[in-house]
Amino acid sequence: MSQALQSIREAAVDGRAKNIIWRQVQLENLQLALIDSAATIQAAIQQDSACTATEAAIEYFLTLKCLNENYESLDVQQALKDEYAITRGQNAECFKDPVGVVYIVPTTYNYFYSVVSATGAAVTAGNCVVIELQETLRQRRVSELLRELLKLALDHTVIEFTSTRASDEDLSPNHIRLFQEIPDTETRTSFSKSLFPLLSFTRTAAIVDRTADLTSAAEAIATARFAYGGNSPYAPDFVLVNEFVKGPFLRALMQASMDQLSLRMKIDEKFPSSRNIHQTASLIASEIQSKRAINISSIGEGILVDVNSRESQLLRSKIRGHNILLHNVRSLDDAIDLASQNGELLATYTFADPASGKYVSQFIPSRVSFVNQIPFEILVGPPSPETSSLTSSFHVRYTTDLFSIPRPQYILKTPLSQQIQQCLSVEDNRSTAAWQSALISQLSKQITATRQKRRPGGQLGFFEQGILLGLGMTGVPILLCVGTLAYYGLGFVWRNFRLH
Repeated sequence: MSQALQSIREAAVDGRAKNIIWRQVQLENLQLALIDSAATIQAAIQQDSACTATEAAIEYFLTLKCLNENYESLDVQQALKDEYAITRGQNAECFKDPVGVVYIVPTTYNYFYSVVSATGAAVTAGNCVVIELQETLRQRRVSELLRELLKLALDHTVIEFTSTRASDEDLSPNHIRLFQEIPDTETRTSFSKSLFPLLSFTRTAAIVDRTADLTSAAEAIATARFAYGGNSPYAPDFVLVNEFVKGPFLRALMQASMDQLSLRMKIDEKFPSSRNIHQTASLIASEIQSKRAINISSIGEGILVDVNSRESQLLRSKIRGHNILLHNVRSLDDAIDLASQNGELLATYTFADPASGKYVSQFIPSRVSFVNQIPFEILVGPPSPETSSLTSSFHVRYTTDLFSIPRPQYILKTPLSQQIQQCLSVEDNRSTAAWQSALISQLSKQITATRQKRRPGGQLGFFEQGILLGLGMTGVPILLCVGTLAYYGLGFVWRNFRLH
């Protein structure tokens, strides 16, 4: 058993981090420490990640925003009400306890955001934190800063670092492990109390319909693929574009890609890239050699690729770096079938009119769907855990609920419990029959009232609109022809009648 983590185990058993005032103080100290070191932090992020100054500033800002939202969620008065609700004869349905110890195994992508945002959520929930900081050259400066700032800002008894994988015995009996990257199969099966990234939801797709604003779609896709070296798990891995607009969209995409490339040329010269894109580059080269893909253009370190075979592994793989993969589709249904053929997606971005966007979002199984946008904040940080989903706050990956255990407390009887208790206390079957009859009568009235309010029929759906459009395109010309023939035919008959 590790002696270095003994203070963490003792603090978790004592419940030292449960006090809400203590949690507020910890988050206040952490925010002030990060604000005081703003310039140093952003410079370290920029150097370690080879990103632009703007991208480093955005990562830093979103990290502070997560911490501030965690801090504002701590309501002292409400916490006291929940704690003593039972003594006042009230229920405490939302009462929760912390897990105990949260063990964080961070990802190297957006390292600063990933570590601090998870730490903030864990502390907000009242947990002690152990962070596995591996000594790597890629994140050396940020790693050193994190160790220094977190130790300085947080109580030393509830935050600890380790460079090797801690065992279950090293942690308290009540703990949970947060893996921010997909671990190997052995790791997934070794620890039962763990939160993993979405193993089966790893790929993302962008769909460009003929009704889309092609320029806006191209700019959004290029920005997502170039941001943070093209390593975001939420960057689109492949783009399915309608074949009728592929030409103009390709021109818009090449222009948008060159604009993004020019923004990053100076930063790449100042901070040589350390992106792990060799596997993607090797796969693209292999598919081009096998004639399943065509190299359209080189864009910096990446390639704009036209995937001309649906058997290509490129449509089934996670793409890294400044590489953009295109594949043409015949229709929205064709895009839906192709995007869904290998399971559910991490995210779907549809560029089309609202009705088409709704149709695609409804029929493509995806953890989250966006129409006519790729929010930049979703590109920051690791994928959400498999037991959680994104909310409207796209920058938040970890909520306090992930690191809490529900402990609802009840003292008030529900009306249904009272009714059942009343029936159980009376041996007369007639009382039970009367109660049952009253309940059935009430339900029947509710159903009847709902049926009376419901309007007959419904709105036209996607397929109904298509049918009516088809009927209109074929029916209107026929009606015009019939009308024209009838007009001239009746005129001819009338003239002959007058002559005779």
